[in-house]
Amino acid sequence: MRSIALALLLLVAPAARAGAPPEARAQKEQGDRLRKANDAEGAATAYRAALQLDGGYAEAHEALGELQFAAKQYEKAVESFGYAVEIDPAYALAWYNLAFAARRSGDQPKARSAYERYVKLRPTDADGHYGLAESQRALGDREAAVAEYQLFIDLAGSTPSQAPWVEKARNAIAELKSPPAPPPARTEPSTAVAGTALAVPIAAIPASSPGGKAPAAPPQLAAAPPYLTALPVPPSRALIEKLGAGDRAWLAGDYRTALFAYQDATYLAPTNPVGRIKQARAYAALHHQEEAERQLRQALELDPGNIEALELLESLRNPAAAASTAPAPATARTPAIAPRIYRLTDDAAAPAVTPGPAPAK
Repeated sequence: MRSIALALLLLVAPAARAGAPPEARAQKEQGDRLRKANDAEGAATAYRAALQLDGGYAEAHEALGELQFAAKQYEKAVESFGYAVEIDPAYALAWYNLAFAARRSGDQPKARSAYERYVKLRPTDADGHYGLAESQRALGDREAAVAEYQLFIDLAGSTPSQAPWVEKARNAIAELKSPPAPPPARTEPSTAVAGTALAVPIAAIPASSPGGKAPAAPPQLAAAPPYLTALPVPPSRALIEKLGAGDRAWLAGDYRTALFAYQDATYLAPTNPVGRIKQARAYAALHHQEEAERQLRQALELDPGNIEALELLESLRNPAAAASTAPAPATARTPAIAPRIYRLTDDAAAPAVTPGPAPAK
């Protein structure tokens, strides 16, 4: 499977724009030479110099993004690739790399959107379909993921170097097509498991500070909350542990890690709406309202009368009304979305970019 570095060999980048000043093109070419000589810091300086001369130089943005990706600065790489495709929407290489970097940064909605644009530009490139399938699977869209995995197999099945990935795609299809495991027999969860593994339900967590720090003394539970124990599909121990891991990450202000844990919980119990509700809170905190609403709609298909899902969906659709409502006591099941505020540092003050190994799929 192609990494960002190998993508340069397989895709032909568009020629430099005719409008780019000769000085900007010279800086870009100097950056390319320094990069080939493994001088990543010098190459980054040259690319930034090119962009200072011409901020609309898409190829320089894309090249800088590759250096940032190699240094595992995934969010910065997403920003650079985003500039490139905004300037040139037909820039296929930049769309692929934007999708790849977004996947690594944990922004699956953005990755899916970028892969969709890429496969429209390069419909016969198998790698784009595999990446799109992976993003769709991470977002819980099983049917669409199966279709894209199958397209990947159809396009790459006769390529020997793709054999391991074809096998992975077949295994993914088999897993996605298999019916969910039958729910375990309903038993009353023990207080010990609920109190230690589940931690705190998100609905009872007060909004965190703008910096994303958790409250000094979060409320604790003596038993599993009603929205878990009263469900038609009772929670398994593995599900409670995944939800608890997500809750602990949420309390620490690490909403991306919380999202991954809640996604794992949904894979373990696809018919239990709790994982989807918690995913929705994490997506909302990361400013992905469309995906948050999608998860809530799926949760309501599983449990149409779920008060928490209904209230959270209403707060997302009518934030002004939600903000004007007086806060309820900590025990009330009221939505508490505390979006994290990201502040990007100046590139010039960022640590030197050093080349890293080509990322695996």
